[in-house]
Amino acid sequence: MSFLRLQFAAVGFMLLSLAAPASAQVLVLSGTLDGSDPTMPVVFIVPPNCIGQGVAPVLYEARPFYVTATGTYNLSQASLPASFASWYLYEYSFNPLAGMTNCVAAMNGPGDPLATNVTLQAYRQYIAVPFDDTGAQAGGTYTMTITGPGVIAEGAPAMTAVPTLHPWALFSLAALLGLGGLLRSRRRI
Repeated sequence: MSFLRLQFAAVGFMLLSLAAPASAQVLVLSGTLDGSDPTMPVVFIVPPNCIGQGVAPVLYEARPFYVTATGTYNLSQASLPASFASWYLYEYSFNPLAGMTNCVAAMNGPGDPLATNVTLQAYRQYIAVPFDDTGAQAGGTYTMTITGPGVIAEGAPAMTAVPTLHPWALFSLAALLGLGGLLRSRRRI
């Protein structure tokens, strides 16, 4: 009977050790939009959607990133001078000449910061595109903050996720197997 209790305790400990701690992750993308940046035809926005592409050129920067856990993420952008910069979010790829393609979210002013929540998929390429949303195209600085449940990393995902056990779960499994082997060897004697 005590062996059965020990097994239940070991299995319970393993299940608890599989749970990852809950904590919000953050990626901050900062930059300056100025005359050295490329331009693209403006994409019209009705928050949080892209609704059509115009012809007026706007300064932009493309900032690729990915997340390691599927879930709801908050994208928030502040700019200086206030409210000069808006943003688009693209999934998979970004072509400035086809600004409607792959656009999954967008925010424009007035208001500073400009923020919305978006569901992002793990290990999928996303491109945040801050742009100068003024007629003058004088530029300025922006800071985009992305928060959510998974690790948020700038750049492209190197590979798809490989499921693994938490180190404590591996330790528990090894201890359980060792205990089982010890008990089995004692029965043979």
